[in-house]
Amino acid sequence: GICNAIKKWISGNLRHQFMHDYRGSPIEDMLNTDLVEKITALHETEKGNLTSQIHSLFFLQNWLARWI
Repeated sequence: GICNAIKKWISGNLRHQFMHDYRGSPIEDMLNTDLVEKITALHETEKGNLTSQIHSLFFLQNWLARWI
């Protein structure tokens, strides 16, 4: 399904789009950025499949950047 494709995108060609520093962005006021960094680090080291969380953060960040 689409989840497998998203996991490949996050880990592959589109990694730079999904894995970025949220400090200084609107999301910083809403979420614990230390936890966000831990989530992305766990995913990058393949110690966990956190695709859905990273995908959600990506869309929240982009929504906030556009509308807030």
